[in-house]
Amino acid sequence: GSRNLTLTVTNQTTAYNTKLDIDTTNQIALLDTFRGKSSTIFKWDGNGFGLGGQDLTNGGQHNSIALSNEFNDQALDLTFTVTDGSSVTGSRTLPIPKDSDGQTFYFKHSDFGGVNFSNINSITMSTSPSNAVDFGFKVVQSAQVPVPFEFSPSLGIVITGGFFGLNMLKKKYQKKLEV
Repeated sequence: GSRNLTLTVTNQTTAYNTKLDIDTTNQIALLDTFRGKSSTIFKWDGNGFGLGGQDLTNGGQHNSIALSNEFNDQALDLTFTVTDGSSVTGSRTLPIPKDSDGQTFYFKHSDFGGVNFSNINSITMSTSPSNAVDFGFKVVQSAQVPVPFEFSPSLGIVITGGFFGLNMLKKKYQKKLEV
């Protein structure tokens, strides 16, 4: 659908220009603030008429908004503000670390307070760099936060004990076959 874009430029000199490029061929948004500080706002709101209650949970399958970062040469804060069909609004800000190229950042629905993500009216994404920054992102979508696999010491002990036990059974079985 449609998006409204706003670029606010502060602390800019006349020798350098801030620019925001939307490359529809490669499907990437690029913010280059050169030596100034600029904030950028992307708003999805159906040209002011609302999104008509979009379900960002995908029927309960998704629990976050995902942003795929292509590159950034400086740290910046990225904020999503979401308003549901009942006009409940919530915001979530995440710091995007310097040089986090290729990483995906997840904004969990549960961090937005009481917003009903199965009935969304508008979404705003804004950047607030503290320094001049080159920032590019490719994908903003609803998603399921991946569950990381964490190897715990107790799991390691159980697995190692299991291998020793199987090895002992194997040796015992081989002795019976030799007799």
